[in-house]
Amino acid sequence: MVRRLRRSSAAAAAAALLCSVNLSAHRMDEYLQAARIGIEPGRVDVELYLTPGMAVFDSVIAAIDRDRDGIVSAVEKNDYVSAVLGAVTLRIDDRDLPLKTIAATFPELDALRRGQGIIQLRAGAALPALNDGAHELTFRNSHRPDVSVYLANALVPMSGRIAINAQRRDHAQIALAIDFTARSESKPASIAGWFAAAVAIVAVLIGGGHITRNARRFHRAMRHRTATL
Repeated sequence: MVRRLRRSSAAAAAAALLCSVNLSAHRMDEYLQAARIGIEPGRVDVELYLTPGMAVFDSVIAAIDRDRDGIVSAVEKNDYVSAVLGAVTLRIDDRDLPLKTIAATFPELDALRRGQGIIQLRAGAALPALNDGAHELTFRNSHRPDVSVYLANALVPMSGRIAINAQRRDHAQIALAIDFTARSESKPASIAGWFAAAVAIVAVLIGGGHITRNARRFHRAMRHRTATL
């Protein structure tokens, strides 16, 4: 119960801080790809939220609706998910982690055409047993760099056995390195740690080079668990 209240307080702090950030105008000529990475004992979860702007819709949809019949079939969805995840690499301490698709949601094409629809992908990888101490998880998304801008953040671990220590991104946020500590015994996170994560979200949003209205919509929907350091 105490931990639940702490998480609620942290989420409320993040919401208040995020709402105060003045983000730049919407860019219609970009494909926003936002990633969230969750590290838990035994697994890594990857969530991708893909939002094409109106100016790049034709380019993006051509890779999805390949027969151009205006309908995205199950086969076309599966093929596109495979193409996206095929451009994503995940590594733990320099060891590759194969990603497997968990779920995929595609909006109506009209929503995508208006620059409002979000393609949502979920994938996961088995995490081998880790020794207690420091580890590094690296994530890289190389899908459509010609038209894309990227966001990448780690999630607050649900387990007290994992603690996020730092995150290091390249300028474009195509690549993200997450420094974390694994421990065999669960220890509750402090409120100070939760609030620091909320403050750090704002720092990344302010400092990002390509933040759009699509990014604001993504962060407003997803901010309750994002822990950016």
